[in-house]
Amino acid sequence: MEILDLLYPQDVLVRVSEQAKRLLLEVLARHLASRCGMSVVSVLAALLGREKLGATSIGQGIGMPTRC
Repeated sequence: MEILDLLYPQDVLVRVSEQAKRLLLEVLARHLASRCGMSVVSVLAALLGREKLGATSIGQGIGMPTRC
């Protein structure tokens, strides 16, 4: 499986101005919730839980999971 099999152009957010991690995760949660038909609260909880395992930031505004 290639990363492009999982990553869709409409799910790449650019020029998001939030600087604080929590606010950025809220933006992502709203986007994902609307795309997946889930509640923002449940998506945000999952993102926060994942972030507790280890930061996903790789720098220069880019983040990706490093472990599951």
